[in-house]
Amino acid sequence: MFFPDYVALSIADKALSVIFIILICVTNIALVGRQLSRPMFYRNAKLMAIISLAVGDIILALFPGVITAKIYFNQQWIPICRVNLLSSTYFSLMHFVFGIGLVVLCAESHLRDFIKKSGKETASALVLSSVPWIIGLIVILPLCLVNAEYDFFCRTGVSLKVIIAVSVFVPTSLAVLVCVVNICVTYSTVKPHQIVGTRPPPVVYYHNNVAIPVNQETQYSATSGVNSDSYLHKQDNAKETNLSLTFQPSMTNTPQLQPTAQQSQAGYYQQPGPVYITPHSHQTTVQQGYYQPGVVNIGRPNGQTVAPFGAPSSNRRKEAIMLLAIAIFYFVMVLPNSGVAITNIDWPNPLMFSIVTQTVSWLSMARSWVTPIMMFFYSKF
Repeated sequence: MFFPDYVALSIADKALSVIFIILICVTNIALVGRQLSRPMFYRNAKLMAIISLAVGDIILALFPGVITAKIYFNQQWIPICRVNLLSSTYFSLMHFVFGIGLVVLCAESHLRDFIKKSGKETASALVLSSVPWIIGLIVILPLCLVNAEYDFFCRTGVSLKVIIAVSVFVPTSLAVLVCVVNICVTYSTVKPHQIVGTRPPPVVYYHNNVAIPVNQETQYSATSGVNSDSYLHKQDNAKETNLSLTFQPSMTNTPQLQPTAQQSQAGYYQQPGPVYITPHSHQTTVQQGYYQPGVVNIGRPNGQTVAPFGAPSSNRRKEAIMLLAIAIFYFVMVLPNSGVAITNIDWPNPLMFSIVTQTVSWLSMARSWVTPIMMFFYSKF
């Protein structure tokens, strides 16, 4: 029979409890601060939902974490039954709210355009960010606290298996399933010309109301802050469009325009259909039959400005992938602890029991500071 080193185990528990409390505070406060620094964050449903989940991790994870640390440092169980039940309730509510929050973020990515057109961004952001909490308070609190025995048996009115099934198994499975569906739907809505590496449309040099096709070796660099229904640039802070082109007028050959390797890796694309380029007259020179424009304006013949590079779907695909990664981490980190708690495993020795139970327990608590780090990168898309 193998027994664990209880002294070493106690030291490890004390150290981990303090480290995890610090990590939960630092990561979630940094995540909230990052979102609050964004302009007009309260009109963005995505940012508000992230803030809501981060605040939930701070509140709901700190209380059980502090109770656990107090138990380890005092070397005794807290005799107050109500505190223990509240601690387990906070854990259940924390996991449930986060899982429903991932589902809400998936829905928000598809409702984003509709919300912008409706003009009710602030109200929509408040509603979507509060949905996980409303559902959690309606479902989890009654499940954990109604008919609970606080005096003698220190137990809830509902069996532990039912509580874990509703608060952990349902949201974790639902989050992964919805994120998989979300990524499939997002990829299915991408049109062929939006895929990186496909051939852009022909470019036409529009000069003196005469459209001259471009048959060239083309090098260009573009940054644009223009947003429209058809185009969205990848960079948020760009101010203007700079284009460096070498034109060779040709009315017979089919124009070709191939993006360089750097632009292909960046995910730039152009919408099918001719693009008209109107150069500034004072910046255009003619030398040996070539037009050498400097800074040019890209637009249609009617003067409508167009930002030709970047795609809304490109960022949304990245959002969908990141949400799926977060959901998988959430599933893997939370589910083992619940599975061990409700299964009657005949452990071969106390050492194995201590290793498994302590590992899955700390893994479950680590979710509250691991996923905020991933959310930090998700919020950038």
